[in-house]
Amino acid sequence: MIELVARMWTKKETQQTIKQLREGGIEITKTDGMGGKMYKGLLDGELVFQAGEFGRGYLVRITDEWVN
Repeated sequence: MIELVARMWTKKETQQTIKQLREGGIEITKTDGMGGKMYKGLLDGELVFQAGEFGRGYLVRITDEWVN
């Protein structure tokens, strides 16, 4: 099981990360819900990235290995 950490990021940080993950081969899916946009990233069927609109930014969950 992959450990995830939670962070608050700006829209720009989140969009840059999504772009980098896609370029790295991570499948990112986007859904539009009542609360706003939601992104999920899977690697070999395991959740490694998740972001949802939250106020003025995004609440992001990402594997600890990819965060400084």
